[in-house]
Amino acid sequence: MLEKSLIIKIIALIVVTFVVAKAIAPFVGETLWELVFGTKKKKNSDLDFDALISQKKSMLRGGMIGGEKMELTGGASRKGETEEIVQAEYKELSQKANRSTTEAKRFEELKKMIAMFDSLQWGNIKGIEDLEKKLSQTYSHRFSASSHFTFLLARGAFLDSQAKWVGLDKTYLAIETFTLLKEVFLSSTLRTTIAKRWQMSAISFDKSLCLILAGKKGKTTLASLAKANQVQVPTIKDLDLLSLLIISPGVLKNKSTILNELREKAEVFHALSPLPPLKSDKDLISASKSLGLSPKATIEQIKSRYKKLAQLKHPDTLKAKGIPSEFEGIATENFTQIKRAYDILIKEKNKS
Repeated sequence: MLEKSLIIKIIALIVVTFVVAKAIAPFVGETLWELVFGTKKKKNSDLDFDALISQKKSMLRGGMIGGEKMELTGGASRKGETEEIVQAEYKELSQKANRSTTEAKRFEELKKMIAMFDSLQWGNIKGIEDLEKKLSQTYSHRFSASSHFTFLLARGAFLDSQAKWVGLDKTYLAIETFTLLKEVFLSSTLRTTIAKRWQMSAISFDKSLCLILAGKKGKTTLASLAKANQVQVPTIKDLDLLSLLIISPGVLKNKSTILNELREKAEVFHALSPLPPLKSDKDLISASKSLGLSPKATIEQIKSRYKKLAQLKHPDTLKAKGIPSEFEGIATENFTQIKRAYDILIKEKNKS
């Protein structure tokens, strides 16, 4: 039997050998890797995380998307241009000891924009979450705006004609407008929601989208859309969508403006839809529907609604907008019914 001291020495030798081997193994591994492959292996990892992060940045900031170069004009260079301009202005203001109130506000906005640039690499852009939440609450629909921010940034949409950043409010408004309109083209559910709020059929709204896009393409006309019993809202490319919004460099139509344009066009198509007939001069329910009002509407609401409908649905107004001749009869009938419905409701309100 081995002596106890010898056993202890053997165990100690094994422990020391194990510790030394573990300590030098990484260095031996790196040396062998470099000899075989000619490049140094990353410490404590089989992956080059710096390279992965760099690739992620490139994908998110507009250089490469899905492994393919962006086909749209501008791309990463315009993104870089915007970031450089913002960084340069921030540096200039940071060196000023005494900033005016306007400069102080601008300085804070620049910091927030730089934070948005910095968060691009992670895909969770600071400031965008509130914008998405606001849209989602307004329209009861889920919106995603991060990729749209990246696209607009790559197109130089946040720079004015003097190559100056337009500011945080206009940046947010551009993202919000683009995100909403993009989703409107994509989602029939969202179009139905908006059409209901506008008190019109979904197909009238769909036709307005086709018409506003046709304004850029020069193909579809109001007359041909008015005759259609159904339409297919086309898939729109991001660059075509942006062209609908651009007024001038750094100036995009805002959400209210573009929605008003769509609503005005949709009202024309809605005006050409036959109204439910009035059963009698006491048919208050049908009369209210004809004006798009609740039976409990006040006399002021009735007058206001009638005035608006008279402007939108008068046959002469619709003719001036180019409705087909065969729809002139429907326009006249609808307006006559609107006038009759108005008289019924006003007479009833005057009794009470």
